Amino acid sequence: MSTISRIIFFRETTLRDEACQRLLGIDLLKKYGYIVEIWDISFLVFPNLKADNSASEISERKFFLTKEDLYSEILNLSKSDFIISFMFYNLEDFWIFRQMSRSKSDYAIISPNLRLPIGRKQSNSLTKIKIILTKKPQDIVNFIIRRIPFQLLGVIPPRIFIACTLNAVKQNKLPVGDSTDILLTHDFNYDQFIKSSSKDYKNSSYSKEKYIVFLDQYLPFHPDFIISNNGPKLEPEKYYSSLRRYFNYLKKITGFDVVIAASSASKYKDSYNYFDGYTVIENKTASLVENSEFVVLHFSSAFAFPVLYMKPMLLITNNSLEASYSKYYIESIANHFNLNPVNIDLKNDEKLSPLNLKFDKDIYNKYREEYIKSMDSSNLDFWTIVANKLRVMTT
Repeated sequence: MSTISRIIFFRETTLRDEACQRLLGIDLLKKYGYIVEIWDISFLVFPNLKADNSASEISERKFFLTKEDLYSEILNLSKSDFIISFMFYNLEDFWIFRQMSRSKSDYAIISPNLRLPIGRKQSNSLTKIKIILTKKPQDIVNFIIRRIPFQLLGVIPPRIFIACTLNAVKQNKLPVGDSTDILLTHDFNYDQFIKSSSKDYKNSSYSKEKYIVFLDQYLPFHPDFIISNNGPKLEPEKYYSSLRRYFNYLKKITGFDVVIAASSASKYKDSYNYFDGYTVIENKTASLVENSEFVVLHFSSAFAFPVLYMKPMLLITNNSLEASYSKYYIESIANHFNLNPVNIDLKNDEKLSPLNLKFDKDIYNKYREEYIKSMDSSNLDFWTIVANKLRVMTT
């Protein structure tokens, strides 16, 4: 028997370095004595990804350009290595699960956040058909793959399933077996919630007493949408012009400033200022939401923050989002929280009264329990929970 000395993350999306450090808890895991490596396989999953995306200042980050190189490295792993995989169990990533199953090392799969189901409250059969028709052929194949016993496909179950809530376990679409340990953690955003509540945490650095916060998603340029070719088709000038026009309207009728909580994927400082006239703040989303009057958003996963801080939400959409699959993400939030999305490309200002925005506390609390943090899970930092589990594990 041996103890774990090296943790290897498998990822298929190119996080910016600072987001990588924060979300993967690299510094914390090193303090626990682990060697940490990030094996980025984005180029294998997304062949259209440009080579310049492989630039990184994180020494622990390693990019794989061929499957043969990855296969070789996986087969050379030992029992003192441990893989934490962010991969989806689908057609595109299935081969990675097969290869991990042939390794001497154990592995964990992780569900750090959970999306609301699409179409849960759709009673209209025509609407359900429309949702199905928007899916790509591989989505149908993925549906089939997940219903075939994974053991028959040469996949062994993971040692640990790291789940954000009990609901994530119930909705699991990963190859979890009877021998898999369930480790309850919480949504990644909960760490920022804990941190922003700390006395040692500096505030949002926005001085105005009353303001509205917009949860930016960097939609026209988000790398995940670009490399997967699976996002809404948005013209940057048109998209941001529409947002600015709507923010001007909100500012006029409320008297509150609008501040932009920048997406962790954004590079606004390195490019044209699309939010001209509005303050853009990075890495402070939690505290910005905490001190805001209400929150404006499309379908950002950061909407966990208005739930945690009990802030009203104003959902907005536009014509391009309504013509894409993103429409259903917005609708799922609207259905769950009894909200009415506002299409900011339409002249419907008179239909909105932000001063009267309300929220249902019971719905917020239920969402927190089912999608952010279960009552029974620890209040420690996400990666502290994981590290404590690994410390008592032998392979």
